[in-house]
Amino acid sequence: NDPKIIDHTICNVKLQGQDYAGKDTAKAYEDFKARTEQYEKVYETLDLSNPNDNKYSFVKLVNAGQSMVTNRIVGALPRKVMGFSANL
Repeated sequence: NDPKIIDHTICNVKLQGQDYAGKDTAKAYEDFKARTEQYEKVYETLDLSNPNDNKYSFVKLVNAGQSMVTNRIVGALPRKVMGFSANL
């Protein structure tokens, strides 16, 4: 949610990936921002206060790991994902 963290992630992670290799940095930045705006139109945030969301297993990182919300983490693989996410 923090715009500074989002910009840092775009510039230091996303723009260094294969999708944008050899591309103009400013154009790549704008393209990625446009992509995220499209994602925001269709993605729905999971919220434990919503009874419908409470039935899902998930790990939610807020502001690059500043806080983490987990729900219904059962089994070896989900626990490993949670452990990995906690140490980012």
